[in-house]
Amino acid sequence: NHQSIIWWMRSVEAKEHIVLHHHNPHYLSQVYFHSKDILLSNDINEAIDQADIILLAVPSAFLIDVLQQINPIVAKTKIFNPVI
Repeated sequence: NHQSIIWWMRSVEAKEHIVLHHHNPHYLSQVYFHSKDILLSNDINEAIDQADIILLAVPSAFLIDVLQQINPIVAKTKIFNPVI
């Protein structure tokens, strides 16, 4: 059973870096990501729409801003789980 990861990223530059170099330039830069298993998106609602379970790993200082970007209609049938 193959599962894909849908990863929303605020930064277009970081997303493009991962696509080209297979690692995040800012966090855990030594970790290699297999791009065929990861769908990267800068559109939070697109990412949520394609996912069954959403893990929210957002610094608390930015959480309200991120939550306000989420379309309630898209999120209505999804399972959200905060990562602390």
